[in-house]
Amino acid sequence: MRDVRFSVPLLFVLLVLVAALPLLASACGQQRSTESPFGSTSGSGGSSDDDDDTTTNDGEDLSSGWIEVSRVANLGAASAVIRAVAAWYPAQVVMAQPSIADDLDDCITGSGDAALYGLPESELDVGLTVLSMASGDEVLELAGDHHSANLPYTSWEANQEYNIQTTGGDDVDPLELEGALGTPSSIALNTVDSGEAGYTIEWLGGDNSNEIPLLVTIEDGGVLHWIGCRVLDDGEFLLPLTHTASLPAGLASLELRRQVVTNFEIPGHADGTVVGVARALTAIEIIETGDDDDSADDDDDDSTPN
Repeated sequence: MRDVRFSVPLLFVLLVLVAALPLLASACGQQRSTESPFGSTSGSGGSSDDDDDTTTNDGEDLSSGWIEVSRVANLGAASAVIRAVAAWYPAQVVMAQPSIADDLDDCITGSGDAALYGLPESELDVGLTVLSMASGDEVLELAGDHHSANLPYTSWEANQEYNIQTTGGDDVDPLELEGALGTPSSIALNTVDSGEAGYTIEWLGGDNSNEIPLLVTIEDGGVLHWIGCRVLDDGEFLLPLTHTASLPAGLASLELRRQVVTNFEIPGHADGTVVGVARALTAIEIIETGDDDDSADDDDDDSTPN
């Protein structure tokens, strides 16, 4: 039996995961959803509120580029961090994050090779990627495998639509994406309290007609284990201990997301996705208590003759 205890992380570094499909040189063909895709493949667990407002491209599995801008609020941190990441790559299947439950107030558990999840290396030459944010133009520099930047706190204003452009390179012509980056309202955790039934998670409520993902992840020996829940954005959710007990011992990430997703097409390549996401993060510690084994040992001791 495993017990789960709440822990405020001293430092929670987020790589804003980005993956997938490129973008149109204009706003034509834009599809926008308020739900985050957890993978670029159809049936991966991410879907929009409307059946015809999907976050995939007509069932296509391949993607070529992804731009994501995150406002990250860690529980206990003094202020949020604004982070942008982009990748452009030859068309391939991408899983940005694990899947979540299809039904409201439901959770699913799963595991898989950790290497399958995340952002592919940025290989296509698109020139510079420039975000027109509230703080002005912000350029994403190539650092390691991805284009990325830490943005000023003033760059993010909620409920806005910002432009994105690329200057063009050997592989992709210049792109002008008007209003492609949508910024949802910020989200922050208030408390995470444990009880006999599970963990009561409270956050600043949004529109209680919206459904948002809650994701708990932990990596162990190269395997990613997760719990993916679909919850009402009303400010409170009970995460059952029956689900957290399925995770290996260690420090797990707990995340809530409000997200706006915009898909685009680009001639000659697979589709592109732009994601504006407000994240609320903390950590929970999964501990192996060994209660069952202790009780078994006690029984054995009692039965041992003198």
